[in-house]
Amino acid sequence: MDFQPKPEPTSSTSHESFNEMSISKLVSDLRANFDKVEEVFFAREAKHKAEIGSLAVKYELERLQRLHIEDELEKKQQAYLNLERKWSELEEENKKNMEAIQKLKDENSRLEKEKCNADAEKHLNEIAAVPDPSLSKKRKKGAGHCIDKSSDVDKLNQKWHIAALDFKKVKLEANKKEKRGRLKKLEGPKPKALDSRCSPSSIADLFAALEENPTKLQEIEAIGFNSLRQIAKWFVKQDIVLYLATNYNIERNCLMTDIDEINVTSTIIARILGLPSHGDDFPKLDKRNPEHQKIKDTWAGKSTTKIREFVINCPVETQRQRVEFRRAFLLIVVKTFLCPTTTSIISPDRHLPPILEVDNPMKFNWTYQILHWLRDGIRDFQQRGVFHIGGCTFVLIILYFQRLKHGRLDICQAPEPWISEWDTEKLDAKAKVVHKKVFKIWN
Repeated sequence: MDFQPKPEPTSSTSHESFNEMSISKLVSDLRANFDKVEEVFFAREAKHKAEIGSLAVKYELERLQRLHIEDELEKKQQAYLNLERKWSELEEENKKNMEAIQKLKDENSRLEKEKCNADAEKHLNEIAAVPDPSLSKKRKKGAGHCIDKSSDVDKLNQKWHIAALDFKKVKLEANKKEKRGRLKKLEGPKPKALDSRCSPSSIADLFAALEENPTKLQEIEAIGFNSLRQIAKWFVKQDIVLYLATNYNIERNCLMTDIDEINVTSTIIARILGLPSHGDDFPKLDKRNPEHQKIKDTWAGKSTTKIREFVINCPVETQRQRVEFRRAFLLIVVKTFLCPTTTSIISPDRHLPPILEVDNPMKFNWTYQILHWLRDGIRDFQQRGVFHIGGCTFVLIILYFQRLKHGRLDICQAPEPWISEWDTEKLDAKAKVVHKKVFKIWN
């Protein structure tokens, strides 16, 4: 039996038909099929070009729109900085005007007082110059006549008594006018002469809110900021800040206190807060870096309230989420405690560099930067006359209190960080002692 496979009829027929076709016929059929394939290819190419063209136009529009938004944002930020600078200049000018007005009031009160005193003395001299008629009559009675001297002395004393009363009355009126020219003392506590936005209480409240989320506390410990959990819930006393800022020597970086000169260095700030006093500088914000630009777009201009809500409520399940939590946490710590400013929003140049790299924040020299921020704030207060201080003024208070309690700080053996030694009650008690010691009378 023959088991050879039989050829398929269709292929055989097709092969036979091709063999029977002439060359011209074959070429004609191939050309027709090629034209159809070519038409399909051209149609698909046109379709793809149309789709790519629309996407290219859309991408270009979005790029131009993003560039426009970035330009507008930069203009608004520059406008904001200009307004802040003008506001500081207006504050300084207003302070000078108030001082000039007060000088004029004091001079006016002094002139009025001098005039009233002169009028009173003139009135007293006029009374003293008037002769006593009764005394002149008695003298005309002739020689040898006995004059009642005691009666005359009594009358003269009575005149001087009346003149003295008139003088006191005139002086009292002058004092009343002088008091009317002075500013009335406000009832209640003395108004703040200086505003420090450094808020240890906000840091304490933040850690209290995070107690229910161990994962977030572990992230804070991983980046080296767990020492800040020991900050007490305490409101900075502005009068103590005023005393310390006034007696801070910017050139020598030391506090010229009533007890001693206290050197302020990055090393001693490290002993206070438990943050590193060596390492690299913070990276600078680079607008050409896409990652930096993304961080700027995300956080610049955000309010402290929004960032605080994000820190408390954000998830930390993925690596990306944990990185964003670290950035937000460091941002709120810098903005409200380590480098506070007068505004409630994030400043790109000042607050964003510390959060550009959060894998290992401990590689940066934090306390040097804290000292730099604080010194700049005190310089603005002393030289420009602004009524607020940017920087961690809480560091100065702990430094002063620590010196009062332990003596020389270079040989201090207290446990570190030193903030662990000062809870709310101890801070309040020491603040009362300092207030009584340094601020006995409000000027």
